[in-house]
Amino acid sequence: MFSSPFPEQIAFSCQPTDPPSITPPHPEEEILVREITSESRKQQFLAGRSCARTALSRFGLGEQPVLRNSKTREPIWPDGYFGTITHTGDWAAAAVVRKREFQGIGIDLESLERKVDPNIRRHVCVAEELQWLESLETNQAEKALKLLFSAKESIFKAYFPSTRIYLHFHDALILLNSKWNLFEYQLLNKNMKSFPGTLRGEGQIQIKNSLLLTSLFFLIN
Repeated sequence: MFSSPFPEQIAFSCQPTDPPSITPPHPEEEILVREITSESRKQQFLAGRSCARTALSRFGLGEQPVLRNSKTREPIWPDGYFGTITHTGDWAAAAVVRKREFQGIGIDLESLERKVDPNIRRHVCVAEELQWLESLETNQAEKALKLLFSAKESIFKAYFPSTRIYLHFHDALILLNSKWNLFEYQLLNKNMKSFPGTLRGEGQIQIKNSLLLTSLFFLIN
C-alpha cells in the first residue's frame, strides 16, 4: 500500500490484515494474541506484529518476538532498537530504527472514509487549529481534522519512549503545508521543556485509496 516515508536507515513495512498476508506470530506473542477477544482486533494485532518482524528482519532480527509492556501497552523491542506500530481497518504498518541513530519515530494509519463527529475538534485542536478548520468548507474541514488527529498520534508515539510523558491533543500545534502532504509541529507541554531533544519538527502525510499515513522521525542531538 504505502512506500516507506523514511530514509534508508529506517526499516518500514506495511501489510494488509487478511490472514494470508500475515506471518505466524512468534510463540511468545501467542500469549498476547489469546488475550484479545475481538477477531478484528486480533487480526490487526497479528498484522502489526507481522509488520514489526518484517521491519526487524532488515537488521537480522526477524525471529525476535515483539512483546508488550503490561503497564503502558507499548511494544517491547530487541535491545538496541525501537519502533512504532499502527493499524486501522484492513492495513497495518511498522517502522524500526537503531537507538544509537535516532531519538524518536512515529507513524499512524487512519481511514478517511470513517465518519467523525465534528464536535470532537475541540478535544483535538488548539485555538489556532480551530480557527483554521473554521475557515474551510465542510468536506475539507472533516479531512483536515483527520489529518491533524493522525499527525498528533504520530507525534505522541515518537516522543513517549524517550520522554515517558503522555502527551495529549492540546499539547501539540500542527501546521499543514498548502499541498497537505507535509506538516510542521510544535510541542506545547510545559513538562517537555527539560527534554534535551527537539520540540519542533516536521512530518509527512501520504494518502492512498482513502487511507491516511502520517509519519515523523528525529535524530539524536
